[in-house]
Order: sequence, then C-alpha cells, then structure tokens
Amino acid sequence: MNENNFKGVQPHSKIPKKDFSSLEGLTRRRKSKAGEARNVNPPKDFDPCPQLRREPGELTQPGTPEPQKKPHLKPGDIVGANKVMSVTPENLLIVQCTCGKAQEVTEAELLLSVGVCRHTNYGRYSEEFKHSTLHKDLYKAWLQMCESNAVLMRSIYPPWQSFRQFSFDVGEGLRKGWRFVRVVPAIASPEDSPGCFAWVSAPQARNIARVGLPIIRLKKLGAKSLVKIAVELNISVSHIGRKLAAGDTPELVYLWLVEQRRKKEQKEALQNK
Repeated sequence: MNENNFKGVQPHSKIPKKDFSSLEGLTRRRKSKAGEARNVNPPKDFDPCPQLRREPGELTQPGTPEPQKKPHLKPGDIVGANKVMSVTPENLLIVQCTCGKAQEVTEAELLLSVGVCRHTNYGRYSEEFKHSTLHKDLYKAWLQMCESNAVLMRSIYPPWQSFRQFSFDVGEGLRKGWRFVRVVPAIASPEDSPGCFAWVSAPQARNIARVGLPIIRLKKLGAKSLVKIAVELNISVSHIGRKLAAGDTPELVYLWLVEQRRKKEQKEALQNK
C-alpha cells in the first residue's frame, strides 16, 4: 500500500456537510419515491379524523327513543295473528293476539313479526302453533298470504286471523305442488274475502305472476277479474296474456271467456243426458 495516496486527504472531504441538528432538516431531506416530503411532526391543530368529531349539541340523549311516524294501519286491521286495537299518541300500536294477549309495538315490528301465536301458557304453546306444525303446507300458504297483505298495508280476511279457521275453510282444495294465490286485485275488492284467492297449479301461478290481474268494469256487475274467471273455467291464464299482448282489449278477452263458459256448459249438459 502506498502511503502517499493518503497524504493531505480527509475522509469524506468531497461530500458536502449535512445538517442533522434538528428533525425539521431531517424531514426536509426525507422524501418518498412519489416526490413529496412527509410531515413527521404534524402541527398541534391537525385533526386526522374530522368526520368522527361531533359538536356537543349534536349528541343525542342516551335512551331517548326516536319519534315514530304516523302508522298506515288503523284500528281493526289484522296482520297475521295480531289485530290492531288502538293507536297511542306516540304512534305506537296496541295489538291483540289470538290468545288474548295485548302488547304495544311499532308498526315496523308488527309487519316483521307476521306468524301464528307463539306465546306460551305455563310453558305450553297455543293450539294455533301446534296446528301450524302439523299442517306445514297450509301454514306456508297462510303465511305468504299474510306477508303479501302486510306489504300492501292491507288487512286480511278477519276470520283468517286464526290459522285453524283458515285451514278449515280452504284446506280441502290443497293439492301437492299447488299454491294459494290472489286472483282478484285490491282495486276490484276493497276488503279481502275467500273469493279473492284460489288454489292453482305451479304453472298457473307463474302465469298469473307474469300476466298480472287485469280487470273489466261492467255497468251492473262492477269490476270483475279476468284471471278469476279463467281459473274457474280451468283455462290457462297464458291465453289471456297472449290476447292482451296481441292488442285485444279486456272487453274482448271477457267476451272470449264468456263464450268458453257457454261451450263448457253445453258440453256438460250433453254429458248429463
């Protein structure tokens, strides 16, 4: 090693001096690859989460319930197994179950708790609940009817508040794979009745869901459902859908159904002779 190479040379003499006296100088030199310097020491008034801060006046009192909106249901309406008895000044509903128990609920709670009575008496369920477990297909039909009416804010047929009464009234028409559907729209019948519903096959139920419930207004008979007439004549509702899609008016479809009824009666008369 030649010692002459180290004469008069100081280590790092060609490297400019750097200021390490403060963190500010350090942060000015520390840059990310994107180019901008990162502020390691934020100012004292810096708030990283301003959206999480609330003014003292915006905080609500703990335990204060929100005011309820005016309910759509009125006294006398029936939702599932509960009947609305009255409405409180706080817009809460006083409902009575089929077992006779009364309770105070909101309208949302009532619409979300559609079903048979599940109250117990000395640890025993009511006869309504036991009947629903024995007849599951009928209970499914009753529950779907109650839920569809609840969506429309519409009261069910009063005797059908009891699931047992519902099963006694329509249980004989149940067939395997059949469905209990509405065949008369609400505009044609202000209040529900047993004639507003019918047992139909699964394909017929799909046709009703696709076509809807068209009506015709007659001067003497009032509003009539074309779907109900077709179901009574055992005609597929798809024929009504095709005729309406082809441009036929409900009056022409009604005349066609009347003609089909006349032919059916003539055929039955010939068979009985």
